[in-house]
Amino acid sequence: MLRRILASSRYLIIIAVLATFLAAVALLIYGGLTVLHVIYAMFASSQFTTTEARHFSVEFIEIIDLFLLGTVLYIVSLGLY
Repeated sequence: MLRRILASSRYLIIIAVLATFLAAVALLIYGGLTVLHVIYAMFASSQFTTTEARHFSVEFIEIIDLFLLGTVLYIVSLGLY
């Protein structure tokens, strides 16, 4: 009986695999859409100053953080699988 319970409990890990995979996909899609938005805002802005350049560089660094977090979640999902 205990053997059957332990054998069927492996299916519980599929919940974690799917959840981390969906979180990774969501972060990567959100990061991609954010990149498009920032690029549009960058060229729509008529100010080409060093302050604007710093602002956009900080935004791109934050987007890179999103992509890295999405990649980590994807690797965790593969590891759990």
